[in-house]
Amino acid sequence: MSTISDKVTKAVIVTQARVRNGIDRLTDEPESGLDDAAWKAIWITVGGAAAIAIATMLFTWGQSYIQDRLNGF
Repeated sequence: MSTISDKVTKAVIVTQARVRNGIDRLTDEPESGLDDAAWKAIWITVGGAAAIAIATMLFTWGQSYIQDRLNGF
């Protein structure tokens, strides 16, 4: 007959095994994305910086264009 502590111990062991199996499965598959996570972070950062630079450039050009049009009146 099982006691509560036996059931809890069994649940902990099963959970640890499932987590370990999931992590092993993720790291075994190259398409999981864990192998190149650093490169993805670099590309995301560079892409974000480029997007901010382009948005700033467009905003500055638009502001300058509107100012030139308003000064022409």
